[in-house]
Amino acid sequence: MSGSGSAYWDMAQGVIRCSDHWAGHNGCTGQASCVWSYSGIIDQGAWATGYCAYGDFHSRVALPIFHAITAEDTAAADLLHSAGGALPYPDWLASGLDVPPWAQRVFPGPALIPPAARALFRQTPGLRHAVSADPNRIGRIREGAARIKIGSRLSLPEDLSEMST
Repeated sequence: MSGSGSAYWDMAQGVIRCSDHWAGHNGCTGQASCVWSYSGIIDQGAWATGYCAYGDFHSRVALPIFHAITAEDTAAADLLHSAGGALPYPDWLASGLDVPPWAQRVFPGPALIPPAARALFRQTPGLRHAVSADPNRIGRIREGAARIKIGSRLSLPEDLSEMST
């Protein structure tokens, strides 16, 4: 039994799965670490049972997520660079720029905020939010990169079929 309530049986050559959530049905896009799909029709809340031979399992791989750099991204990178890597959020709002996907709005406290934001919070008592970004990302954008990696996601079955062609 999985944490989400699905039941599994090892049948030596494959696995039988009984579940109320299958990829592609009733808003489910995939499970936590895998994608179990079902070719039949499943009503909302109904349970279905399927079989997958071990030879039909495919490993999921991490795929990069890229962001294409625009003129607004370059302006945002220049602004952050000129501010030392972090800018108080009210000042960011005054710039008229949206917070780009390669930067983040941060608040004091989390251990994983960029060092420039941590320094800004120390220097500015009472500051509640700032915009900051990894200095390497700022540098790549200012150097003219056409796109930058902003994250990754686990592959889906359709990704694997595209990668094999």
